[in-house]
Amino acid sequence: MSISGECKARKDVVMIWVNFCKNYLASFAAKDIDSLNDFYDDDTVIEDYGVVSVGRDSILDDHKIFFENLKSISIEVQNAAYNNKLIFIKFSMKLIHIDLREEVVDIVNVVTIGDNGKIKHLKFYRG
Repeated sequence: MSISGECKARKDVVMIWVNFCKNYLASFAAKDIDSLNDFYDDDTVIEDYGVVSVGRDSILDDHKIFFENLKSISIEVQNAAYNNKLIFIKFSMKLIHIDLREEVVDIVNVVTIGDNGKIKHLKFYRG
C-alpha cells in the first residue's frame, strides 16, 4: 500500500469512529434508550462529573432518570479526534427542562472503544 493509500485508510478509520460517536450523541439527544443500548457493552463504565456508572443496565437506568426531567436535548459537535480506539469529542449540549428552564453545557467526552466495537469507557469533562 502506498503512503497516500495508508493515509486514506487511516482517514476512513477516523471517520468511522468519529461518526460512531456522533451517532451515539444523536441517540442521546433523541433520548432513544433502545438505540443507546446498542452502543454499550455489559461492562461499560461511564464517569460523569464524579459519578461512576458500571454496566449497560445501570447506565441505561441512569439515562432514563436523567431524560425524565428534560423536555428536549440538542447537541452541536464542535470538534472530534481519534487515535487508537480513543475518541475525543467536544460538543455543546442544550437542555430544556420540563419546567422550560434552559441550560447549555460545554462538554468534552473521552470515549474508549472496546475490541467488540462498543463503548468500553466514557468520561465526561466540562469544557
